[in-house]
Order: sequence, then C-alpha cells, then structure tokens
Amino acid sequence: MKTNQARAHALITQADDLRQRGKFDDAIGLYREAIRLVPAFGTLNLVVGDLLFKLQRPAEAADAYRALLELAPDPAAWSRLGQCQLLLGQTADALGSLEQAVQLNANDVEANYYLAILTMRQNQQKKAVEYLHKALHLRPQWETQARNDKILSPLVDTALHKKGWQFWKR
Repeated sequence: MKTNQARAHALITQADDLRQRGKFDDAIGLYREAIRLVPAFGTLNLVVGDLLFKLQRPAEAADAYRALLELAPDPAAWSRLGQCQLLLGQTADALGSLEQAVQLNANDVEANYYLAILTMRQNQQKKAVEYLHKALHLRPQWETQARNDKILSPLVDTALHKKGWQFWKR
C-alpha cells in the first residue's frame, strides 16, 4: 500500500506539471492512474472533471464529478455536474444538481446563476429573481453578462433593486 501511495504521489506531481503546461489529456491520464492506485485520492476527480470541461467534453466531465460525489457530497462537484448536464440538455438533472450545490453552499455563484436561467425557462420568475439576486450580490461584475443574456436580461433590474442590494453595490 505504501508503494502505491508513493507512486500515486509521484503521478500527481507529474500530472500537476503537465496541467500547468497545458497538456490536459496527459495530466488526466496520470490523475486517473493515481486514483486507481489509491482510491482515497478520488477527490482528484474534481480536477479531472475540470480539465475535461476545459477540453469541451462535458459528458466525460460529468462522469468524473459523479465519481467524486460517490465519495463525498462536494458542493463544487454538484455545481459543475449541473453545468455539464445543462450543456448536455439534461435540464431536469441539471436543476437537481444545481439545487444540491446551493443547498450545500448557498454562496455558489455559478450554481445560483444557472439556477436563475433554469427557473426562468420554467416561468418561475420569482425564484429566478432570487437566484439572480444572490449571484449578482456575490459577483457584481456579472451584471453585464446577465444584461446580455436574453433569458436573464428582463430580470436584472428587479434582482438589483431587491432590498439590501445597494449596500453591496457600494
């Protein structure tokens, strides 16, 4: 076991170096091998999923996030899984994953933002405003993006003028 752990650490170091140099596919392979050697390193599936997402492979990224979620209820993995599901057109699954992310971490900007989009698509304007308010409260610089989004643009002014917003805007 100790030799597997030492080998896994060496693989992770190599993978980190490859990732820094933009060799994502090679890094993914080494991270996966480290996880195979030491299953307790399964939290590396978050990194693997993020790299696959960067490579525009959302289905594979979703699998990596699910593998992590089998080990622990990680809010970042739920959020990123939801984003993958949204890209794959799995809106009901995306809604569930993003809601799980917000339940575990109410301050997840991305999850709140994408929940605003999903709930608006479902004609749940009040919920959409709440999610968008939270996202813009946490990351005010996303206002321009929201204004340029055809789904969210009608909600931006309402979300910005909710009670308490001006305090955060200063």
